[in-house]
Amino acid sequence: MRQPRPEGVATTDAATRTRTHLDTASAARNCPFAGCNAAGWPEQLTRFVALPDEAVQHVIDECVCLALNPRSGLFAPGKSLITRLQRDHAAEVIKLAAERMRAMPWAVYRVRRYFSAPASAIRSLERVLVADRLLVQAALEEIGDLVGVELVENAEITGAPVRQGDRDAYRRLWLCKRTDGV
Repeated sequence: MRQPRPEGVATTDAATRTRTHLDTASAARNCPFAGCNAAGWPEQLTRFVALPDEAVQHVIDECVCLALNPRSGLFAPGKSLITRLQRDHAAEVIKLAAERMRAMPWAVYRVRRYFSAPASAIRSLERVLVADRLLVQAALEEIGDLVGVELVENAEITGAPVRQGDRDAYRRLWLCKRTDGV
């Protein structure tokens, strides 16, 4: 039985408003995984373009993941959200994400992995510096100079080639790279 509506509440019930607003079966209006398959991407792109402020956090979350692991694009290895947004000219989302990331704290992490078999590793992640983006980038360059190791980009990382137009914007300092193909 339908409950009487409180005074001052519009006549349209919440479920109808939600269905109308979402125009989708998903209850998550801006779920980034809705674009995982080719059929879902156009609808997701439309949402991201219409609601750029809500889409920005997905871009930032993916950038953080990619900074820690270049194989961790939102839609699978080599298939990132940012690449799709660039390809499909979602400029406002990209601009807002870039502005927000410039103002956020950045960090240098020490990442250690011990691989006992393919896709089986013990991991350690230690934050060693938190500061603004420029200071973090300068510190990483200085660490590289101190230990005599050159910073590299994703295309140079063993086992993580740039695929399908993905670009890794992060420079990495590899003190030791695995060479066994694991």
